[in-house]
Parts: sequence; C-alpha cells; structure tokens
Amino acid sequence: MNFLDYFNKDAVHSGLMNFVRQSVLDSLPDAVEKISYNMPAWAGADGKVLFYAMATEKHLGLYPHPPYIMEHAEFLRTEKLKFSKGAIQVPFDYSQEKLSELIHEIITYNVTHNITR
Repeated sequence: MNFLDYFNKDAVHSGLMNFVRQSVLDSLPDAVEKISYNMPAWAGADGKVLFYAMATEKHLGLYPHPPYIMEHAEFLRTEKLKFSKGAIQVPFDYSQEKLSELIHEIITYNVTHNITR
C-alpha cells in the first residue's frame, strides 16, 4: 500500500484521514509524507518521522512518540482520550477543531524537542 492509498475515497475513514493530513501539513508545510510501520507518517526534512496516524474501525490512532504522551498525560485524561505509552485513541466524535489543535501541538512538540524515529 502506498501513502496516498490511505486517503483515497475508498479508504477506511478517508474524510477523517484527509483532515488529519491537512492538519499535519498546516502545522508543518514541508513535511515528508511516507509509510512507516505500515501506516501514514510525516517526517521532517531529515526523513525522521515526527508523527503517525491511522484510522481503524473503532477510532483514530495517533502515534506521537512516547515523550509527548508522558508529558501530556493529564491533558489527555482531561480530554477523555484513551492512551498508552505510544498511542492515543481518538474517538470519531471528537471535534475536528480539537483534533486539529492536538495534531498541531504534537507536531510542534516533536519538532521543538527534536523527537523523531
């Protein structure tokens, strides 16, 4: 599967994934789009991944790297988002405005702290 397959009209939750993609590019216009760990990923100019996202049947998975989650765990709890060491589960009814802000915050955090994979 190539990167654009995750965003075409036949993809699972393609509208949401296109919203995520646009939110990432609004936050980091020169992001390098690629597939990593079999999911869409966005990297900096050096090719190192800053952020991953994947729509599943039950939720949107965001994979921002563990340091972001550890530092923002209380915020994620306040937002009633399920999370683990490396993933955030965003329900489909989460507002797009909040989702865009969350993606921007994750990208900014990872760029500022040089957190990549």
